[in-house]
Amino acid sequence: MWFGRVKLQAILELTIVSIEIAPFSVISVGTNLQQLLAELLAFILIVDIDPCCKDKLVIQIRCIQVSITITIGVIKGGTGPTGATGATGATE
Repeated sequence: MWFGRVKLQAILELTIVSIEIAPFSVISVGTNLQQLLAELLAFILIVDIDPCCKDKLVIQIRCIQVSITITIGVIKGGTGPTGATGATGATE
């Protein structure tokens, strides 16, 4: 059980670092949030709680996961200018 806590703490630390970095990286934060959601889902699935409550929590986690996935896919960093064309290679 202690390993799970250490892993969760590590993911939280990485998420905090990702949020503090400038420029903000949606992909980095989104990936870390997905890891946190996976840990939360694993915990929910093993805890002995009312099945109806468990189902509702799983549905909410899935909805959050979909939102993160869509956000990561839609928001992309801008591209820089096209670089100069390279020299033509030798032909035989």
